[in-house]
Amino acid sequence: MKRDNGAEVTPGWRIHPANLLLARLIGVLACLWLFIVSVNLLGAAFKIAGKDFALAILQATDNPVAGMLIGLLATAIIQSSSTTTSLIVTMVGAGTLSLPNAVPMIMGANIGTSVTNTLVSLIHIPRADEFRRAFAGSTVHDFFNICSVIVLLPMQISFDLIGRSAHAVESLFEGIGGVSFSSPLGAVTKPVAKQILHWLGDSPLVGGLVAVLLLLVALRYLVKLLKSMVLARVERFFQRYIFRTPVLGFLLGIFITVLVQSSSVTTSLVVPLLGAGVLTLNQ
Repeated sequence: MKRDNGAEVTPGWRIHPANLLLARLIGVLACLWLFIVSVNLLGAAFKIAGKDFALAILQATDNPVAGMLIGLLATAIIQSSSTTTSLIVTMVGAGTLSLPNAVPMIMGANIGTSVTNTLVSLIHIPRADEFRRAFAGSTVHDFFNICSVIVLLPMQISFDLIGRSAHAVESLFEGIGGVSFSSPLGAVTKPVAKQILHWLGDSPLVGGLVAVLLLLVALRYLVKLLKSMVLARVERFFQRYIFRTPVLGFLLGIFITVLVQSSSVTTSLVVPLLGAGVLTLNQ
């Protein structure tokens, strides 16, 4: 290359585009891993702070509407619908909670689990367009669960529809024994979150603050990397292969939730993709 005066200039060192793309993909995966670790750390901190309290309030009432609100509150406190429903199942198995009383509580737990992705969307507040998209996506889970409860809770109260269905399914599996599933993604994230919390003295306050800080870092760089990877190409990839039809998106949501054993993680992963403009609200 030559200057205007004709002098030779040695070209600067440049990274090959393929290597740069690979580095960015690795960065995206690292940010996703850090994001999931931070969500697990936040949940673990909340569990330490509120598990005993959540267990106490789950035994508080026979009123179905109050039971639904109790399930919501318990999940909002410990940030884990899996923990709430596990506690409820244990109590039903032990005979300390009846199945008709447990059903509204599990409905409430499903509403409470949507708090996590709403908190994640607040990270986008400094950038108005990103926050508008992210917050809209985060509330989809809320409204889906709320509308489900509006439809199903009256049917449960009037006809014990879900209770009857549960008894029918239980009779099919009676005597088969237990089934367990180990999440491969949880195996590389949950132990790290627990170890970080242990290093922090098992303090729910410090653990929660560190989790929020890690969440901020992961989301900030995840969105930046997605934008730098020629956003139009990433968007085309998602629309052509991942979210080509609503059915594919639906099945992907099921697959990821089974894989990570957390609907909060699945819905929270969608939020930064919406904020970055990779996904549309309908997708």
